[in-house]
Amino acid sequence: MEQDLGMGVDTRISPSFHPQVIASMDEFDVDTQPVLQQAVDAFTSVYEGLGKVQ
Repeated sequence: MEQDLGMGVDTRISPSFHPQVIASMDEFDVDTQPVLQQAVDAFTSVYEGLGKVQ
């Protein structure tokens, strides 16, 4: 189950850092979301931080 995070794409930052990468995984569903949400939150912080630096 893919979850759309509604975040835009910043072309200055590598797409591999975008949190949607995790939310789009086949394994991301209601059972795994509590664990994977921590990774989504971490990627979101990194992605937003890099956007501020760029």
